[in-house]
Amino acid sequence: MPQILFIHSSAFASEIRKENQGSYTRKMARILRETVRGRGVKIVERDVAAKPPGMIDQSFLQAARTPAARRTPDQIERLKESEELVSEVLASDVLVISCPVYNFGIPAPLKAWIDNIVREGKTYTFGEGRNAKRVYGLLHNKLVVLLQSSGSSGFQTGGSRETLNHADKAVIAVFTELGVHKFEKASMEGVCEESDETLERNWILCERRLAEIADRIKVRWRDLHRA
Repeated sequence: MPQILFIHSSAFASEIRKENQGSYTRKMARILRETVRGRGVKIVERDVAAKPPGMIDQSFLQAARTPAARRTPDQIERLKESEELVSEVLASDVLVISCPVYNFGIPAPLKAWIDNIVREGKTYTFGEGRNAKRVYGLLHNKLVVLLQSSGSSGFQTGGSRETLNHADKAVIAVFTELGVHKFEKASMEGVCEESDETLERNWILCERRLAEIADRIKVRWRDLHRA
């Protein structure tokens, strides 16, 4: 049974409605979820905006760097949330990360989630001998789908503000380091600045892209079933 994990990080608790109030990334996620939903598909959702993961601190780092067999009860408890988040990632074939652009970067709760799932021996490991300091990602066979929205336009490839889009670059860089080689992306730009007419055109393009991504996910699962 394929599992798809949706990570929501928009500060808006509900999807976009009238008067431009709400989250486009939540709407994008819902459309994708409804399109890929089917028999035998397990859908898991985690809203890191509603329940932000704990920030990593000294106690987290000390616990994570202590061999599992030698961890104290306090250290085990400190890593409990991280272990749960990592388990969701490892069990999922597809990770759908909703990521609005906030001040050119990613939302703080999403950064906290990422920090909690980057775990040695879980999602990455180190080499041996001469490669002892080289990181080897362990998420090789997963697909990461990035759903992005931005208040201004020009953040996407070829846009006037492309170099200022540190959000998708950060997410892709981390998951590439963790071994992911397959990425898909859908974006909705100018949600706070563009005219209604422009927003409508942008949304039509976004919906088309979501349909393409959904089709690729279905093909992926069909191929996995045949393997």
